[in-house]
Amino acid sequence: MEPQEVLTQLKNTSLFTEWKKENKQSFLSHFFSPIDFMNIPQQEPAWEIGFLNSQKKKVTVFFQNDTDGEFSHRAPENVFQEKDDIIEELIFHNVKISFHQAIEAFTSHLKQEFPAVAVKQGFVILQSLQGNTLWNISGITSTFSVINLKLHAKTGKVLNLQQIEVVRKEKGDGKERKEGKKSS
Repeated sequence: MEPQEVLTQLKNTSLFTEWKKENKQSFLSHFFSPIDFMNIPQQEPAWEIGFLNSQKKKVTVFFQNDTDGEFSHRAPENVFQEKDDIIEELIFHNVKISFHQAIEAFTSHLKQEFPAVAVKQGFVILQSLQGNTLWNISGITSTFSVINLKLHAKTGKVLNLQQIEVVRKEKGDGKERKEGKKSS
């Protein structure tokens, strides 16, 4: 199901309307879903929907229960962001590329740019960053590097495609090192 459809369902629940009465200053910040790249064609995303209270710097995440499809939410959590990053409101009229089109773009660019790399698991985030509404898709490789694609949600233009080495081995000592080094 597309994020817009899930958001409409959520907004029609008493859980959300009661929460929103107490959280008028909160705004939609993101959609998040884990992805099993091995089951893409039949997989429906398990969307988590984030609403940010920028005054309190807390995000409340709503989700549908697997068993009954009813919505629940977690207690407000601290925001995960870099010090100077600004979390922007997610505006849906900027979303023209569907979830499945975004995943197809990821797998196509993965095959084209990283033909020897396979990903099994990952995640997708629909968010606004630096004035762009984008699909932010990450796949984890068997060597624990991450392939990340940022795709403009309105135009489908690739804004960024990179492989991030999360773990590397130093030659000669057999010890692994964690790092945030980016490579293209």
